Amino acid sequence: MTHNISFFINSCLYITVLISCSEESKKVVKDFDDIVPKSHSTPNSTSQDVQLGMDTQKLNYYSNLTNFKIDSIIDFEQNLIPDRFNPISKHKEIIYSNSDSTLFLYWRYKDTVDSKRAFFNLLDCFEEPCKSIKLFEKKTVSKSSFIIFEEMNSLVVLKSNNPINLDSWIQFLVEKEIFNNFDFIISQKGRNMVQWLSFKDGKIKEIRR
Repeated sequence: MTHNISFFINSCLYITVLISCSEESKKVVKDFDDIVPKSHSTPNSTSQDVQLGMDTQKLNYYSNLTNFKIDSIIDFEQNLIPDRFNPISKHKEIIYSNSDSTLFLYWRYKDTVDSKRAFFNLLDCFEEPCKSIKLFEKKTVSKSSFIIFEEMNSLVVLKSNNPINLDSWIQFLVEKEIFNNFDFIISQKGRNMVQWLSFKDGKIKEIRR
């Protein structure tokens, strides 16, 4: 019963937000495939310049991220659709590992309205030219792997050329107190179809219509 009510509320919000914001979002779309660095651009971790430029605080922030050997981290400064909805805080970085790179984007909003607007606008125009992800639609959206996490007032996007370890990132986000539960997890591994999931009470569940 609770799940059905949640489904109804989220569906109503989805329709309302798309009607009011879909045209505006298309004006500022950014192609996530273009902004994920390729593995060959990973900085040489043995170089003196990179070693001197290492930010210890940033490395420590990701220290509990398992199965992920970090070479270096750089800030990601490009504005994306979720930046337009007045986040009260955000964290945007590219994490370079020994074999790939992962884009980590996190926005926190003052209330659910701004969070939902950011989330549904992102779904409405995820790639360029605009490729919408309809609610609970299962299809291949991107040339790269990605995971989108959404809850009451926060939004996280991960993007990588290689498959992303969902369990490892959930553990990281929970330990960092970014999330405790996730209303939506949209996950695509490689060029497979997206999965619609949720995370409640420590368990990952598939969302069904």
